[in-house]
Amino acid sequence: MPPPPPGFGPTAAKSEAPTGPIQSPAPPPRVQEADPPAPATVMEALEQRLAKFQQQEESAKAEGNSSKARRMGRIVKQYQDAIKLHRAGKPFPVDELPTPPGFAPIPVSGVSSAVPAGPSLTLSPGKRLEPASPSSSSPATPQRSPLPSLKGVEGTKQEKQLKLLLQKQKQFKEAALKAKQDGNLQLAKEYLRQYKSFDPLIEAAQGGFPVDLTTLPATPGSSQVIEKEYEIVKMTDCLPGTTSEMYNQLITDLHQQLKLCMETRAHFKAIGDVANANKFEQLAVSSKKDLDTVKIACNKDEPIPKFHYERRTFDIVRCNTDLTDNEMEISILQGVNYNVPNPKEIDTYVRFEFPAPNNEEPKRDKTSTVYNTNNPAYDAKFMISIPRSNRNFQRLFRRHALKLEVWSKGGFLRSDSMVGTVNVKLLPLETKCTVHDSFDLMDGRKPLGGKLEVKIRIRHPIQSKQVEQLQEKWLVVD
Repeated sequence: MPPPPPGFGPTAAKSEAPTGPIQSPAPPPRVQEADPPAPATVMEALEQRLAKFQQQEESAKAEGNSSKARRMGRIVKQYQDAIKLHRAGKPFPVDELPTPPGFAPIPVSGVSSAVPAGPSLTLSPGKRLEPASPSSSSPATPQRSPLPSLKGVEGTKQEKQLKLLLQKQKQFKEAALKAKQDGNLQLAKEYLRQYKSFDPLIEAAQGGFPVDLTTLPATPGSSQVIEKEYEIVKMTDCLPGTTSEMYNQLITDLHQQLKLCMETRAHFKAIGDVANANKFEQLAVSSKKDLDTVKIACNKDEPIPKFHYERRTFDIVRCNTDLTDNEMEISILQGVNYNVPNPKEIDTYVRFEFPAPNNEEPKRDKTSTVYNTNNPAYDAKFMISIPRSNRNFQRLFRRHALKLEVWSKGGFLRSDSMVGTVNVKLLPLETKCTVHDSFDLMDGRKPLGGKLEVKIRIRHPIQSKQVEQLQEKWLVVD
């Protein structure tokens, strides 16, 4: 068989052989040009990525691709903020920073072993066909690698903070349940609000952000323990004194305690609360024993017995025991600085109108006249019978008010003239047994100047009892 022509022999085969691999070597130079050297520090990695995204932003602006330019601009702003935080020595969100294709991971703690993952694209040409199609997997590797630095490494600062937050939140949940079981719903609601306040802090800690632990609420019950165990002492209390002065102070404090116990006991006994009356009777007996001990030691000129002060809280039910359930007392006490042209010659009195037992038949009355002053002291008291158990009367307290009118006495052949009016709302009497205040004199909605002092009393509030907490510095002789 004759040999092939010179132009079609082995040379043709050689020319055809490279046709396959001519296109395959083309990608490696591009990958190698896009891969920067592996950064040695975090700052170097951030600056490399910032320069890359700035270059892409400029090229997008040059091409007229405004959408891509804005997107790249936002990423550039993220990296600029991260660089500022890193220079200030503060942590920055590594997970939120996009990674350009072919870039090595940021060398933060816990991911140094993943640094050589970048050049692996160019080492084995025989395997280029496998990663060629999923080209997006190259940037995905750096995005997943920083995660262990914040969440996967045991004993990190973020994990410790997250564990502490979850532990404290659990304490408030348990405290809320216990308070609810004890019947203290107000305290249970307060603990529940504090329990909910931990949710945004826990989300921030789970996202890798630092949490200021100094802003966390105190452990449930710790404030009460501190108040019981410690007491702030003023400098005046630490001044040295003689033994007789200290004895006098102890005797005075014990006398005041004994008086408080007896008055409170009588109050509870008058309203029929036997349990609290017995409680204060026992406190009175204890204070009387301490008082006798101090007096005996003082008379015998013995050293001062050991003593300490405690902070005690008592629940007091406010009640006007001198009134019956169906009585109301209205006291018109005094006028204050009426704005009139003749302040030293004016003679005034006060009329009032109370919508009881109904608004069609109100109760009306007036005070005596006080002469020659614009600061009159009326000191007038009026007792009104009220149908307390009537539901219509209970609604009256929400809708109506006590109307008062200040009148000036007229002269010869001259009628009386009105100086001003006052409306006292009755709504506070639903939760309080006494309303005592000074009210502005009005002409419609216009203030005229001057006030009128009025006090309204009933035995119990209309809806519920008025319970107040009384805190006392209690002396106990050891």
